[in-house]
Amino acid sequence: MIRQSTLIGSSVIDSNGQHMLGKVRSFAVCLEDSVLSGMIYATNGIIKRSMFVPCQRITQIESGFITIDKPLKSIKHPKCTMDISKRLEVVDQNGNELGFVMDFFIDEHDCRIDSLEVSKGVFEDVVCGRFIVKEFSRMEYSEKIIAAFNDKIIQKEG
Repeated sequence: MIRQSTLIGSSVIDSNGQHMLGKVRSFAVCLEDSVLSGMIYATNGIIKRSMFVPCQRITQIESGFITIDKPLKSIKHPKCTMDISKRLEVVDQNGNELGFVMDFFIDEHDCRIDSLEVSKGVFEDVVCGRFIVKEFSRMEYSEKIIAAFNDKIIQKEG
């Protein structure tokens, strides 16, 4: 498992020419099946553009770099995905607040999201630690809330 926070800012390398294309900006996730849909990177150069790369074009994920088969044309970002690195709120099935997504873990072999790391706040992190949520889904009619299941929450030590 690799933390997504360690991959942000990593180099994106073209597998054909072995040259650097840019830096990782964020990841797109389909929460319905916990699948990594792709990543967004900022191109090198004076004018930095955001480029979406679907998961099928990612050939290798390592700490410090990601190797891709560069698409021949620009690919649009899928509409069903979310960028869960933006501190989205996490609630349980009853609507009780659990905290905010601070990080998530990527299974580099399957391109799947393994779990979410959830924080209640800085003070609570020091006292109780953060939660690891293994099963989650997107709450209907909400862009910013993820529903977590009570029986699948593991507390990490602080």
